[in-house]
Amino acid sequence: MLSPIDTPREILQKILLFSMGDTPAGPPREFASLMLTCRSVYQKLNTPEVYTMVLCQNFDMDKPLRCLGIEVVHHHAKHELQRRFIALNCFRSQNTNDSSLTEALWVAYSMLEESYPGGKNIRQITWAGLTRFLDSYLRQHLYDGSASNNNWPLAGERNSLALALAWIVTPSGWSLSSFEILRVRC
Repeated sequence: MLSPIDTPREILQKILLFSMGDTPAGPPREFASLMLTCRSVYQKLNTPEVYTMVLCQNFDMDKPLRCLGIEVVHHHAKHELQRRFIALNCFRSQNTNDSSLTEALWVAYSMLEESYPGGKNIRQITWAGLTRFLDSYLRQHLYDGSASNNNWPLAGERNSLALALAWIVTPSGWSLSSFEILRVRC
């Protein structure tokens, strides 16, 4: 019987992919658990190819692969995987004052641009509760600093991204009554 130390890299990769299978959205716990098994397993799985496989298993990567090529995706897969799960966890925490919020909004925007109806990105964004987060953010922060702008929202990066994302993720867009509710706050 093979121990994890003697198990070939290809077998460990297959074990990882099968263990992740049809896991629910969110960070793949199986990947983290397998990486923490021992140093040998960590070294065998800590490769750009494995991070690319995990990235493709959890997110819609057709457009990035087509536009950037496999070499670029391999090179940045680990960082991109971390970046996406940090953003999703930011939304899931419902912390509208998170220091990494602007980056998280950009990540969500790019994920929605890369996605298609019913795709992996939509599943991840739904899991993170982006719609609920955006509603909370806009109600709490849209009019921050508006007194100096004749009570109109400031056209900052966060407000612009939050409104654009709200427009994209809301099934019929925002109605006038939605803006009226936000406007009453001032």
